[in-house]
Amino acid sequence: MQQHARTLMLQVERKLKQLQQQRAEQLSPSRLYLPEPWQPVEIKNPVTMYKVLAAQDGKFTSVYDKAVQYVPQQWTYARSGSSSGCGWPPLWSCMYAYQDKHQARETVFPRGSQQQHGARVLVRVQVKGKGYQHPDGRVAVSALYVEKVLEYVPKGPADRLICQL
Repeated sequence: MQQHARTLMLQVERKLKQLQQQRAEQLSPSRLYLPEPWQPVEIKNPVTMYKVLAAQDGKFTSVYDKAVQYVPQQWTYARSGSSSGCGWPPLWSCMYAYQDKHQARETVFPRGSQQQHGARVLVRVQVKGKGYQHPDGRVAVSALYVEKVLEYVPKGPADRLICQL
């Protein structure tokens, strides 16, 4: 009788592991929607990174999309996807951050970015949550905390020259 109960318990444990693995696969992002070479990543503990933001009238917004506002000392969450922690956000709704200051400063924003001609600042951020990592050091994340404004960021060569004078 005990042998039979042990066998049943092992079968239940195996089935449970199988179901957990299937559920994890269902919740992970599909390669159909994730361009190469991005890879899914889940950052459980906040990690320090850097980002360039537009600065106007004492407010900080995304250079690309001025609708996304960042408030120092507060978490900002992706517009879509994983604020509940249930799923993976679509790559297009994530916030980008960089491993080092230089890489963040040299960000090239897409043509048509809503704040591409405005003032920019470099900020130190904490990132966490479900997102994606690029081999060049960029991450696209679902949660970002603006820790500190570090410096003004010149927009181009002429602006850089003026800043050096």
